[in-house]
Amino acid sequence: MFCCFSCDDDRFFQRVCESVPVRSREEDQQLASLLQALGSTLSLGGELPRKTCRSVGRVLGLCASRVDLTLTPSKISLQGALLIVRHESKLHKLRLNVGMAVKLSRLVRRTGRGATPLTVPELSLVLKSNQPPERVLSRALSSVASLLRLWRVQCLDLTDFWIQGHSLITLLCHQGPLSLRLNSDTLQQLTVVVYEAQDKDLTQWFLEKVGGDLTSCRLDLEVLLSLLQHSTHNITVDLRKNRLLEKNISDLLPFLGRVIFKRSSSSFVKSTIRQIYDSRASDCVSSLLRSSDHWINLNSRELDRVDCTALGFTLQHCHQVKVNLLWTSIPPGEIESILPLLNRVSQLSVDRRLLLSFVQCCAASPIQQGAPPPPPPTAEWLLRSLHYRLDFSCSSSVDLSAQDQEEALCLTTDHCRAIHSVLKQNQHSTQLVQNQVQIILRDCEVEDRALRELLPHPAYCQAEVRHTKTNI
Repeated sequence: MFCCFSCDDDRFFQRVCESVPVRSREEDQQLASLLQALGSTLSLGGELPRKTCRSVGRVLGLCASRVDLTLTPSKISLQGALLIVRHESKLHKLRLNVGMAVKLSRLVRRTGRGATPLTVPELSLVLKSNQPPERVLSRALSSVASLLRLWRVQCLDLTDFWIQGHSLITLLCHQGPLSLRLNSDTLQQLTVVVYEAQDKDLTQWFLEKVGGDLTSCRLDLEVLLSLLQHSTHNITVDLRKNRLLEKNISDLLPFLGRVIFKRSSSSFVKSTIRQIYDSRASDCVSSLLRSSDHWINLNSRELDRVDCTALGFTLQHCHQVKVNLLWTSIPPGEIESILPLLNRVSQLSVDRRLLLSFVQCCAASPIQQGAPPPPPPTAEWLLRSLHYRLDFSCSSSVDLSAQDQEEALCLTTDHCRAIHSVLKQNQHSTQLVQNQVQIILRDCEVEDRALRELLPHPAYCQAEVRHTKTNI
C-alpha cells in the first residue's frame, strides 16, 4: 500500500542516494518509491559529485510521478548537471539558483543545438535575497533567457523577488508560449514600463505572458485605456483597488467586452447599466455579464425610475441572468415593469420585504379570461426565479446596517391572499407540481384568519411557521 510521510531535512533524499552510490535496479526502484512517499519533492544542494548526480538521475528515470526538483548546488560539473536533467519527462517544477542557471545555460548552448528541446512545465529562480544586487539579477535573467531559447518552458515563476520592470523586457520579447508569474511590485512597475513604451507588440506580449491578470495593480484610467488600445488581449482588474474607474464608465464602455472586473460593487453595476441604457449600447450588456459571472448585483442600492428603466433595458438584452436585489430600494410602480422580464432571470435574490412587494404586485396583475393576447405568466416566472421558495424569514439574509432586523414581519390577510393568488395562478403548472413551493414564515407574525388563506393549497406548498401569533 502506498504511504506518505514528511521529513524536516530537505537534503534527506540526497543523503540516502550518497550513502550507497552503487545499487541494483531493484534498490533504485525502492528509492523511487521513497521519493514518491516524500511527495515527489527533491532538493539537491552543496557539493554534488558526478556519482551522486548519476545515482539521482537513475532514480528520477524510475519515478512514477513528476518531480518538483530544486537544484542549488555550490559545486557541480556540466556532466553531473546533464545526468540529473536528462529525464525531463519526469520534471514538474524546476527551481535553480543563479550558479545552476548559469551552468545549465552553458550546457544547453554546448549540447542543445540540434537536439530535442527539454520541456519544463514550470521554472523558477532561487535567490538569497528578495532584492538581489543588480549584477546578480542581470546574470540570472540572462541565463534564464538562454534556457528559454533552447528549452520549452511553460511557466516562469519569478515571484520570490523584486525585479525592475525594464530588466524583464528581454523575457517579454521571447517568442513562443510562456507565462510569467511576478510579484505584485514587479508587475506594477512592469505595467508602467510597458505603458510608457507605447508599443503595440510589447503591450500584446506583456499581456499574453501575464495572462492579462492585473488584479494586483493599481491602474490609472489612462494606463488601462492605453493597454486596451494597444492590444487585443483581455485584462482583469480589481475594482476595489481601482475605485476611480467607476467614475469613468463611459470611457470604458467601448472596451467592456475585454475587461474582467473582480470584486465589482453594486454601485459600479448600477452606474454601468445606467451608462449602457443612456448610450442604448445593447451590445455591451453581454460584455458586462461575462465580466461579472452573469450577475446583476444591485445589492443595497437606492434605485430611481431611470435606474429601473436601465435594469429593464439590461434584462431585455440578456438571458439566464442572476439578479441581486437584497435590501434594494425600488420606487412604487416600478416592480410592474420588472415582473414581465423575470423569464430572463435564472435566480432572483430579494429580502423579505421586497419579496412581499413582488408577490403583491404579481397578485394584482389583471387576469384576462380568454381575451387575446393572454397575459404573461409572471407568477410562474417569479416562483421559478426564486427557485420555488418564498422565504419571509429574516434568517436567510441579514442587512447589518438595518436597525429593525429584530422586528417581526407582520403578514396581514391581504398579504396571505396575495400569496394565495400567486399559487393559484400556477396550480396547473407542470413545473409547480414537480417543484413544491416552500413558504417559510419563521420570524413572522400571522393572524389565524390570514394564515387560512394559504390552506387551500396544501398540495403545492410547504409552510414552515415558528414564533407567530397564530394557534394553528
